[in-house]
Amino acid sequence: EVVKAEAGSHENEGFVEFNAYFNEDGQRYCLSERSRFVKENGLWYYIDGTFPEEESEQDPRLNQSISSLKVGRNDPCICGSGKKFKKCCG
Repeated sequence: EVVKAEAGSHENEGFVEFNAYFNEDGQRYCLSERSRFVKENGLWYYIDGTFPEEESEQDPRLNQSISSLKVGRNDPCICGSGKKFKKCCG
């Protein structure tokens, strides 16, 4: 799920924030990343990415599976997207 896309410091740089959802051992998880891309010869290339939990104090609930969390459906999502939990990872 793309959360936000924005231009970088020049026309050949861009950033994409996204949430990726996956299941592991019957549990659903959400990974959030802000990726940096550079355009060369008309093609976009992934350079690197950062994770919201690296940029701020990590919420200890992020180490738990989504199904075991005590998060209300109207609470902010723990992935840091700014959306309600029910509209994001819930």
